[in-house]
Amino acid sequence: MIKNKELSLTSRKLKELEQQSLLFHGSNNFNIKEFEPRLPEGTEPEQGLFNYDKAVFASDNAGSTVLFAVIDRSKFPKEIREGTWSIDWLENNKSFAKIPSKWKSYLEKMKGYVYILSPETFTEKLYGQLKSKTSVKPIKKLIVKLSNFLELGGNIEWTNEK
Repeated sequence: MIKNKELSLTSRKLKELEQQSLLFHGSNNFNIKEFEPRLPEGTEPEQGLFNYDKAVFASDNAGSTVLFAVIDRSKFPKEIREGTWSIDWLENNKSFAKIPSKWKSYLEKMKGYVYILSPETFTEKLYGQLKSKTSVKPIKKLIVKLSNFLELGGNIEWTNEK
């Protein structure tokens, strides 16, 4: 575990914002002025499941949103874009991800954006995810890298998926 004084400036800022009870949304889009409720990518509406309806999704765990910010398949070579990855939130508010190892060298060079959001319209929570049924304007954004995920206590299992 990396000690707080050894954290990068970005990771320290994210930790401070977590302590202020703000929320986070990761994206590779650098120009979001307002988040509109929508279905998460790759999902179909199914009654009763938390992340299968139109909403703005965020997390109270800044580290977990870093992966959503840096994983941008459109920047991978076409021959490795296929693959699945997952993230789970552990009891100690840490994140655990499984990511194809063929993506590792690319992800280590990518950057993304974590948007900071006010929690006021986020009314539903399940594990590390929260959702708002109304539009949300970001307070600010920070540029992040994969190293921020690791500095904030996240763990990655690099899988040998074909």
